[in-house]
Amino acid sequence: MSMFDNYDIGNLARFLVDRHGLAAVHYADQAIAELDELGEPTRAQAWRTLRCLLVAMVTGDPRPARAAIH
Repeated sequence: MSMFDNYDIGNLARFLVDRHGLAAVHYADQAIAELDELGEPTRAQAWRTLRCLLVAMVTGDPRPARAAIH
């Protein structure tokens, strides 16, 4: 069971974009790379999901790709 639901992930994405703009995508990329390097695939995947929402928000895509949160 996930600690977060889609609503929480969406709120986090909105916060990051409001606070950091396009740089939020860069921060997500950094987190993904670091977690992959640390051997944390589940956590890295969570950041990949968040990154999809961040990209959609900064590009103005009204229909971001749907991602499953486990």
